[in-house]
Amino acid sequence: MLAHWLSHHRVTLLPRWIERLNAVAVPAFAEAHFPAAANGVAAHPNERDLLMASIYDGMITAAEGNFGPLDECLRLLRALRTS
Repeated sequence: MLAHWLSHHRVTLLPRWIERLNAVAVPAFAEAHFPAAANGVAAHPNERDLLMASIYDGMITAAEGNFGPLDECLRLLRALRTS
């Protein structure tokens, strides 16, 4: 039921989440690890959009009982943040 709801509202929710993410200030620790990101420059022009879409799609598959895609996305995000 949650997977259906998330899928149905993807067109509305995902752009809102991306907008909220883009409005958030970059944490201070990011300056040391990701200087380009701290200056508002992503490694890829749509990096944040792609990340949010991956997380959103992972949430849908997790709601269907398949946690693999969300786990992998979050694992890669953690690896990126700690590298």
